[in-house]
Amino acid sequence: MDSSNNVGKAPVAVELEEGKAYAWCACGKSGTGFCNGSHKGSGIGPKMFNAAKSGVSYICACGKSKNSPYCDGSHKA
Repeated sequence: MDSSNNVGKAPVAVELEEGKAYAWCACGKSGTGFCNGSHKGSGIGPKMFNAAKSGVSYICACGKSKNSPYCDGSHKA
């Protein structure tokens, strides 16, 4: 993800449903952590993933996570 287009420095808390497919915003333009189509023309598309469990998860918004779409704390470095 291009860090100049990031949502912010802290992760976005989202409610996920186990087994459901989601589209993580890899370009950072949506502002929500999930793709809303704002990437059009950027050359960067969303990253599809299936939630491993239901509940609150923290989605990367800084673009530094090595475990995207999930935050791995890299924003603290």
